[in-house]
Amino acid sequence: MSYFNILHTFIGFIGLIILAVPFSENYKDIKYKYIFYGILSQIILAAILLKLPFVISFFEVLGNGVTILQNATVQGASFVFGYPPAEAMAAGCRVIASDSAAHNEIIPNANLLPVGELRAWVDAIERIHTDWKRNLGEPRKPNLKLIEHVREILSPEAHGIALSNAYDLLFEE
Repeated sequence: MSYFNILHTFIGFIGLIILAVPFSENYKDIKYKYIFYGILSQIILAAILLKLPFVISFFEVLGNGVTILQNATVQGASFVFGYPPAEAMAAGCRVIASDSAAHNEIIPNANLLPVGELRAWVDAIERIHTDWKRNLGEPRKPNLKLIEHVREILSPEAHGIALSNAYDLLFEE
């Protein structure tokens, strides 16, 4: 721990006490032994959290668990929100989607629009509608490359493999 970090910690402890005294209703009734006990218990807690190997390991496992949960959430969101637009595109439908995490990993950039730009959305919808009116009666053309992409990247098997890899990360040493 550097001199600056120690000084920063000391200033924090003392600074909070100095700030609390003027805001006290009766600063003469302050029991300084309780302040001392509070600071001492913070130092002991910090030592336990930063120096005991089994506590550090526990929080590392807990952190890895949170990471796995986050990865599973992202995978689940892409499973729920990612399939319909990709399948519609693969079937030949024109699709626009927000440039957000649930879509931007699956849908080509040309079909992504900024979340908060209303004018871009209105223009894109008008273009799609105009094209639809112009091509009325013409059958849609499926995109075979995108259909294969959906099969390879977004299949339940691919999600199972990704989830298995995430679990492996939890128990990696």
